[in-house]
Amino acid sequence: MDKIKAFKAENILTALLYVALGVVFIMFPESIAKTLIYTIATIVIAVGVIKIISHFLKREQAGYSRIGIVSGLIFVVIGLFILTSTRIIISVIPFMMGVFILISAYSKLQYVFQLSKYTNEKNRGMFLAAIITFILGIVLLFNPFRAAKWMIRLVGICIAFTGASDLITGIYFYRKMRDYIKDMQALEQDYVEK
Repeated sequence: MDKIKAFKAENILTALLYVALGVVFIMFPESIAKTLIYTIATIVIAVGVIKIISHFLKREQAGYSRIGIVSGLIFVVIGLFILTSTRIIISVIPFMMGVFILISAYSKLQYVFQLSKYTNEKNRGMFLAAIITFILGIVLLFNPFRAAKWMIRLVGICIAFTGASDLITGIYFYRKMRDYIKDMQALEQDYVEK
């Protein structure tokens, strides 16, 4: 029973943390995006600095090469660019996704036209999917920063939903296990008494 109580406490705490994290993503999408960008930039700069330091430490070894300092400087420059261009970086990702989505929409439209040509069917469902995909691609292309915020909010909704469903299923599981253990203990007690 103690293992089940520990499981319940861990499950509830984890689920509540998921819900809280999801709410933070929903409420503060721009801050979350910037934090992720700053974290990535910091890691890239750190890798560059490590490569530069490693270059100077290995300089006297056989097979010494300047590639370490060059790649280190490139990493540092990329990291600094990321730090100073947060808004651009945040908007590039949805823009690129918009391009891929438009390509997908175009492909879907080609399929619709080909099917219509060869089968005499209207294929309204595929046509509607292509149009919706096209609209989503346009939204991402022409309003990438707002789209990035909504994408982060969607991630937040998914995380919060996961936490809430974990909480509900965890409590349900705990109750069922508790009832099962009580039933088994009662059966065991009846068996011992007979």
